[in-house]
Amino acid sequence: MPSPARAAALARLALLLALAPRVAGAAPLGLADFEAGLERRGEWRLAQSAVTVAEAVAQREQGNAGLRATTSAGAGGFSEPQFPAGARDYGSLSLGVGLRWPILGSASEEELRVASARLDAVVAGARRDAERGALLRGLRESFFGYAHARQVHDLARAFLADAPRVRDVLRRRQAAGIVLEADRRRAEGAFALAERELGAADAALRARGDELRRWRPDFDGE
Repeated sequence: MPSPARAAALARLALLLALAPRVAGAAPLGLADFEAGLERRGEWRLAQSAVTVAEAVAQREQGNAGLRATTSAGAGGFSEPQFPAGARDYGSLSLGVGLRWPILGSASEEELRVASARLDAVVAGARRDAERGALLRGLRESFFGYAHARQVHDLARAFLADAPRVRDVLRRRQAAGIVLEADRRRAEGAFALAERELGAADAALRARGDELRRWRPDFDGE
């Protein structure tokens, strides 16, 4: 026979499995199953694209800085008069290859551009990470909010399912003088509260279900 602590742990596990969001005809979905959909979120893709662009700009600026090769080309032509008449045409083509090294002010400007591009890449990365954290926090709120709403919904529905029998028992016992009118009113108040909780849980399930489907379109919850 399992110990009381183990029995309690098994009972909690069974409850979590029962309350976990599901895909129709599939096993329950865990939090990690929803987190796997992060890269499908538009907010994440936009933030990641900003990082890719910023890193490419930083690499380009770094490649353009410092010593680098230069090339040049030119073409020209002129005409030489001939006597007693006519002219002779000449053409020329020049090519040049060299190295350029920035000095003084131009070097400082290049260093500033490189540093600025690197900073932009770091900032874009920080914004992406912050967006990821915000998305995952929202997911956890939706996931556990759905599980809580499901628990409240099922408890309230089970409580109300027994309402007809309880009302009948109270009516007979009140007629027999065993319970008072105040007892019946308290029971009716409890049923009314359960109905309000059931309605609120239904609304929460629909809202949380819509949020979870943004992560898993195949989620078949309310």
